[in-house]
This record gives sequence, structure tokens and C-alpha cells, in this order.
Amino acid sequence: MLIVQIICSHENLDFDGLASMIGTGKLYPEARLILPQKSSRPVREFLAIYKDIFPLERIKDLENAGRIKRLIIVDTNQIQRLGRIGEIIPEDIEISIYDHHPLETPGLQGKPHVVEPVGATSTLIVEKLQEVGQTLIPMEATLLALGIYQDTGSLRYPSTTPRDVQAVAYLLEAGANLGVINTFLDRPLNPQQQRLYNELVNSAGEKWIKGTNVLVSTARTENYVGGLGFVCEKLGDLFNPDVVLAVVSCNKQVDVIARSRVDWVRVNELLQELGGGGHPRAASVKIKNASRELVLEKLSELLQSHIQPPVTAQDLMSKPVKSLSSAQTVQEAARLLQRYGHSGMPVMEEDRLVGIISRRDIDKAIHHRLGHAPVKAYMSRNVKYIDPGAPLSDIRELMIKHDIGRLPVLEKGALVGIVTRTDVLRILHEGYACRLQITPGEIKCPTTINVEQILRKSLDAQLISIFQQIGNIAGHMGQKVFLVGGFVRDLLIGHPNHDIDLVVEGNALELAEILAVELGGQYRTHKPFRTAVLWLPGGFKLDLATARSEFYAYPAALPSIESARLKEDLYRRDFTVNAMAISLDPENFGTLLDLFCGFQDLQKGIIRILHNLSFVEDPTRAIRAFRFAATYGWKIEGETKNLLLRALEDRRLEEVSPFRLWQELKLICQEENPVTAFRLLQETGAGQQIVPGGKWDDQLILLLDQSHRWIKALDALAGIHPWRVYLSLILRDSPLEHREKTSQQFGLHRLDRVFLQEVREARLEFPYRIDDLFSPGKWHRYFQSKSVDTVIAYAVLSAQQEVLAQASTYLQLRQKRQLAISGQDLLDLGLAEGPAIGKILEEIQ
Repeated sequence: MLIVQIICSHENLDFDGLASMIGTGKLYPEARLILPQKSSRPVREFLAIYKDIFPLERIKDLENAGRIKRLIIVDTNQIQRLGRIGEIIPEDIEISIYDHHPLETPGLQGKPHVVEPVGATSTLIVEKLQEVGQTLIPMEATLLALGIYQDTGSLRYPSTTPRDVQAVAYLLEAGANLGVINTFLDRPLNPQQQRLYNELVNSAGEKWIKGTNVLVSTARTENYVGGLGFVCEKLGDLFNPDVVLAVVSCNKQVDVIARSRVDWVRVNELLQELGGGGHPRAASVKIKNASRELVLEKLSELLQSHIQPPVTAQDLMSKPVKSLSSAQTVQEAARLLQRYGHSGMPVMEEDRLVGIISRRDIDKAIHHRLGHAPVKAYMSRNVKYIDPGAPLSDIRELMIKHDIGRLPVLEKGALVGIVTRTDVLRILHEGYACRLQITPGEIKCPTTINVEQILRKSLDAQLISIFQQIGNIAGHMGQKVFLVGGFVRDLLIGHPNHDIDLVVEGNALELAEILAVELGGQYRTHKPFRTAVLWLPGGFKLDLATARSEFYAYPAALPSIESARLKEDLYRRDFTVNAMAISLDPENFGTLLDLFCGFQDLQKGIIRILHNLSFVEDPTRAIRAFRFAATYGWKIEGETKNLLLRALEDRRLEEVSPFRLWQELKLICQEENPVTAFRLLQETGAGQQIVPGGKWDDQLILLLDQSHRWIKALDALAGIHPWRVYLSLILRDSPLEHREKTSQQFGLHRLDRVFLQEVREARLEFPYRIDDLFSPGKWHRYFQSKSVDTVIAYAVLSAQQEVLAQASTYLQLRQKRQLAISGQDLLDLGLAEGPAIGKILEEIQ
């Protein structure tokens, strides 16, 4: 029977309890997070938007879980406050507690719990996460900060400690979003503020201006009331408009307080017209010797010019929409959801939307062995939908009100797109029409920034012109083109890279054909992968690929591909630093699209994967991570490193074809200094999985370092292939059969196989004799027909400085001294044709 450990908190769950559960889950990754049966209203509203981010379960999910071995309780130490969970746990269960309240449950004292007098349990969890070096995503940091702020009254309650403040500072550095926190915090009003608040509520009126909901409210007071901004925020909490304007008169002064909850209305710019100021989301102005009526009239005029059209479903939606037929089976639906990574899909009959089915419904149906049933039997038929013009505020309200994670977008009855929670979260955290400049340390992500000046400064003017022409031509074809991958990465760090990769939202094959005609080049297509290569005047080579998503049928498989949007194309990539794109579209030329914080990681020198199954889907990414770490001096991010090492422990590289492994290893061999990467391969055991039977020991690293330095010193010699030498060092003591098998599996050419054989024979037939005087002739008689690589490998494997010195002298002499006489000259002198001619030439040389 399965034994599980669970993490839980008290009934009527507040933010400190919820945040502590999420944080503790990162300390105990094998534990299951079980929500209580009741949660506070703010927590319910929070989870209505963000629940898909966190791995939370309900208590009913424990019914078939088996024996519960360990219970981890957070934000309470009273078993009776756990509700149903406290009733079903066995008496002999192991209990751990994380709490900031004094222990009150009999029998729990004296156990190794973490119970300390701080302002919030979330503070204790943050400290533990810091101790173990566990990183947080911004949403986790936001929730933990929300827990601390709520239980400490935004750090104002007497129970607040310096540790709480330090924890909040750490969370803000980790990306905690104060905008989200403010949305869910609740603070009491004082009596004067309450009276003003009531008057503002009674006079409040809503206006719709260009799709934006503006609440305007007025009041008059005999005496000045402090905290008008706080009262205005409470007003916004009650009515939930996009913009709040509170106009309060006192004697001969009028105060205007403005709050914006949307990015497309900047209230500081609005109130600047009246002599005020502030921030885009919060501003105020005091106007002396004015009447409320005149101020209200002026505000009505200003609102018309300062409100821009809001973000709508048209801006947010994904298209085309992946959908299911109502006749498809539940099992087929499960496969499609897994393939596309969706949590639900619309269900269609012909061209008509008839329902939506979620992954949760599908999982339940399969659990009850109903995989053969049609989707229409279990889909939700009461579908909430929106039109393309629906503003973000309405979309968010619908999702919260009906607790739904996706909204189909219908236009005249036709399904034209879909908006998901992820789309809403991205725009809420990214900001609308974000216009930032690159300033180290100030970049927020995900975001869009313009790097056109970097392009013009770093690249040839002719290449810039080509990029602009490509963008224009693609635009006329209704397509979009982006620079992607390593080219973008290296451009941003000033590293030369001549491998130009372009992704096309459209059809790369058609675009390549048109570009070849318009720009006077040649092209070649590869239809199965929807890619093309374009050669243009000036020696420029461009690789074009249709934007695509990938699906791995099993671990380490080659991916199946299909057309997709740029976002999906970037998501399939190996690391965040390689998942950025630069638009060549005429209207957005030079705009860097960074959906996964790659630019931030680039600035910090961090290698980070995009999702936790990255090394399972493609284990060769582990080799690539080592190569980037060595080449650029970057660090592998903590969680990425853990997953990489786990993949190596599971021997994932052995699931990859030897040929693919060799291609990745060969790239390391071709680096300027491959020794650091080889050391990482050796220390982690990855090398033994790449070249089984090779000798991956400390001696190999010493030989590699020596050969690298020697090859660099012999740089003037022609015909050196460093990767050949490095491979011979790995296979230095391998049996003949193993070496031949490896050569075949790696797809080595005939000359490469001859080289490996020559090295083996040289070690047997030309033994190292340091006591002999150096004889270039003796060296030449043996090595004259052999490659430079053979001489280098032979000398390095001797591990003797004298042999290296002799080999170096011999190679330099061999290159400088060429025979002035040929075999034809000897024949002209009257010598008979035959083997003697060759022997004479050999002796002369």
C-alpha cells in the first residue's frame, strides 16, 4: 500500500497558512499539499485565479492514497483546527509542525518542531528555503510575502519582528509582486475614514470610457481626513473598477485621489494636467480655491484624452485554437492534452462550439475506465465565452466569478481564439505595451524591449538591410519573422556568432522561395521538418524554420513536430538564454521578445531549463549545459542542476543514439578550451554514458589539458583536428573491438577510423625511447605517411616531456622541409622504375 506524507493547515485558511503550505512543499517535494475544506474569501478569490500554478489537492483526493506516514502541519499546532484531516489521521502518525503560535496541543511539546515567535509562519518557511538554497519563482515569492503582510498588518502589528522584515526584503528581491499583494490585503478604516468612505460609496457613479470602467465619487468634509489614498483603495476594493477617482472638498480645498488598476491608464499623467503627480497607478493633487463641480467637469474632459483602449481578448487570445471533436474518445482527448500541454480544450461539432472539457474531467473518466466514451458525454455544456473586444477587466471578472481557467473567443458564432489563465497572468505581470530600455539590473521579465541599436552596432550594415528586407517581404505575405536561438544570445553578450537562425510564423518554405528570388540568392528546403537554408550575396547563410511545437512520444525520442506560434516554438528550446527572439517585423523591428526571463539569466550568467521534464525529453541538453557553463563561464541554476544530476543518475543519456551523443561531444571538442567541460563530464559520470568503455579518469583530464595547450602552441601547423586527438585519448586503452564499434556508432569517416588505428599501432610499433638521441629521420621513416593528428596523439599519450619536444621539432621540420627532387627526376637520370625509387626518396628526406 502506498505510504504518503501530506502538508496541511487550519480550516478557514488564510494567506499565511496557504503560503506556508506552498513553501513547505518545496522543502518536502514528495509530500502532497491538501487544502482544508474551508478557506477565507480572499484565499478563495486568489485560488480562483492562481490555483493552476500550485500543486494543491482536496481532501477527497486522499481517499485511495493508502497509509499516511507523515503529517506536516503549518500555521497551527492544534489538531482540532485541521478539520476533516485531523479526524482521519492515524494515532501513530509522525507529525512535524511549522508555526509561529505557542504550542498548545498536549503531547506535541518536546518534538523537533519549528515553532518560533515571529510575525508569520511564512517567515519561518522563507528562512528554511534560504538555508537549503531553494529558489522561488515570482508567484511563490508573491504568495509568501502576502502571507507575511497579512499576519503582520503589512509589518505594522506589534508582533512583527526584524526577521519578518528581512524575509519580505528577500521575497521582493525574488520577484514578489506588490500589485498582486495589494489586491488581496485588507486593512481596517478609522472612524473618520469610515464616515468619509460611506459618503463616497453613496455618491459613487460608474462611467465607461473607451472600454474602461471609471468610478467617480465625491464627498465633503468639515475637517481634513488623513489617509485619503487608503480610503480610495477601499472604494476600489468594493466596486472593483479599472480606475477610481475620489474628489473630496474641505473648506476651500479640493483633493483628488486617483488609483488605476490597469496599465493603459496612467493616473499620474492625468493629474499632471491639474498640477498634481504621482505614479502610473497612484496619483493625487490638491487644488486650492476651487469647487468640486468645476474639478469634476475638468476631470470628465481629461479622461477622454488620457484613456487609451484597454487590452482585449483580441490581444490576449491564442489562435488557431486546438480543439476536440465531440465524437473523439476520452482516451484520444487525454493524448492530445498531453501532447499540447493544455489543461483543457474546446469541443466542436462541425464548426460550432458545444462544450469544454478539462484535464481534471478526463483524468476522472479514465480513472473510472471510461476512456472509450465520447468526449461529449463528460464535457461541460454551459460554456462561458467572450467576444474579441472583451476588455481584460471583464475577462478577469468572469474567471473569478465562475472559477474557470479558459474562455473561448467567439466572433459571429465562430471560434476564433481562446484566452487562458496563463494569458491573463502574463499580461497582469508583464504590463501592457511595456516600453523599456536595457538597463542592467532593472529589467523585469517576461517583457519586450527594443535592441535595434545593439543590432546596428554589432552587425554589418548589409546584414541589417537584409533583415529589414526579409521583414518587409514576410509582412506582405502575411507572415512574421524572428531572429532566434544562439544568435540572439550571443548578440546580447557581444559574442561572435555567424549561425543565423530565423523562425517564421507562417511557412518558412514559401518564404525562402520568395526571398531567394527577391534578394538574388539560392535556397534548399527540407519539407519533413519545414525548414530551409538560404544563401545570399555577400556570403550570408540563413537557416529558416517554420515556428513549431514538439512532442516527445517517449523519453529521449526524436520529436514529432507541427506548426505553432512563436511562443510555443520558444518553449520547446533547451534553456531560457536560448529562448529569446528578435522581431524583424517592420513595425517592431529590433524588439526582443523574452517570455521566459532569458535576458535576466543572461545578465546573471545562469543556465536554466524551461520546464522540469526538459532533460527527460532530450537528455543531450545535459551535455549542452556543461558546454555552455565551460564556454561562457556560467553557472547551472540550482533546480536545473538537481534535475540534470537526476537525469544522469537515471542514465538518461544511454537512451539517446550514440551518433547524437557524439555530435554533442564533438561540439565540446571544437570549443576554444574544452577541458573544463570535459572535467564536468568526468566528475558527473556523464562522459561514461556518452562513450561507454572509454577511460574517464583524472589522467584523461591531465592528458586533455596537455594536448589542448600543445595544439594551441602548434597552431601554425596545417591539418590539425583537435577532436580526433581528444577522442583518441578517451579511447586510449579500449580494446580493438570496442574502438571499432564506437567508430561505427559515431558514424566516423574512413580517415578518422584510420587515424585511431594509426595511434594504436604507433604505440606498439614505435616505442618511446628517451635514451636515444633525437633522430628526425627515424621519426619521419615511421610517421611520414601518417597525419599530424597521429603524431600529436602519440606524443601526448607518452606522457613524457622529451617525447613531446621531439614530436614538436619533427612536425615543424616536416612542414618546413619539402623534397626538391621527385620520382620523375630519378627516372630521368636513368634509374629503373620500381620500389627502389620510393626507398631512395625516403632516405633523401
